Amino acid sequence: MNGSSDRMRLICATWVLPVSDPPIHDGAVLVEGDRIVAVGDRSELEVMAPEAARERFDDCVLTPGLVNAHTHLTLTALAGVVPPAPFGEWLPSLVTALVPWEIEDHEASGVVGAEQSLLAGVTVVGDIAYGAAEVASASRAGLGGVYYWELLGILPEQVPDELARLGYPTDPEVFGPRVVCGLSPHSPYTSGPALLSAVHAAASALRVPVAIHVAESRAEQQLLSDGSGPLAPVAARTAFGFTPPGVSTVEYLASLDALSAVTAVHVCHVTPADIDTLVHAARGIITCPRSNHYLGNPAPRIAPFVAGGLPVGVGTDSSASNIDLDLMEEI
Repeated sequence: MNGSSDRMRLICATWVLPVSDPPIHDGAVLVEGDRIVAVGDRSELEVMAPEAARERFDDCVLTPGLVNAHTHLTLTALAGVVPPAPFGEWLPSLVTALVPWEIEDHEASGVVGAEQSLLAGVTVVGDIAYGAAEVASASRAGLGGVYYWELLGILPEQVPDELARLGYPTDPEVFGPRVVCGLSPHSPYTSGPALLSAVHAAASALRVPVAIHVAESRAEQQLLSDGSGPLAPVAARTAFGFTPPGVSTVEYLASLDALSAVTAVHVCHVTPADIDTLVHAARGIITCPRSNHYLGNPAPRIAPFVAGGLPVGVGTDSSASNIDLDLMEEI
């Protein structure tokens, strides 16, 4: 083993959780510089690197970096600004709070969100992004993951110009090897049917992932059922070409060929038939239990998805609809 002792550290804890192996009691992680050299039993690693400096954390667990599977980092500065309320009431308040924001505000808020995430042990996010500045700053802070560039309130033919305006990269490596850029048409009530299909097609052509907010609230159910409720004005302003389909969100997206390989976020209001459709079509689902509670939505039924073999992630959502970005508290 090469390397001087001042560069090598043996970090010991009561439990160590390797990425894929069983938990290790009285384990350790051997670090050289900024690289993990080995993970294993403490006594064995002490023999391997007798000159390494020891750092011991009793009654603690060492884990890999956590994955916060759904965030809106640029909304971090809105923590406590928009009080808990049913989703149909909360959304207009959020939009009002964002009216005076400039792009610099989004970037600064995103930096705070990245810092709070790292302090909470999160090193990877599934973030809804609003431009290149936010993604670049989060990446520089050390936060990898998939950044889904949000598209809503436009016509499908405007997608290329909107992506150019937001600075969507033509070079997939521009933000570094730990960042993947995807697309998100936000939701059925902010994106019309043609846009939902167009974004899905664009993502397929670019070979990038897609995320969409699915069946989050009763207000969304009401809108898709008969076109009424608090989200009707939102849809009228932003979801061009939308007419109430009279079916669930999952059925609606499936009918538009906009559900295949998608990451579906929230899924609070789904039928057994919806669950079956998602299990066979989606890439995975994300649950945000504390955000759902904040907005008066029920927790999704996770067990049927797990039983069906569909990956299930956990996210905090944004600080505008949660207490903080602490993923362990979410779990």
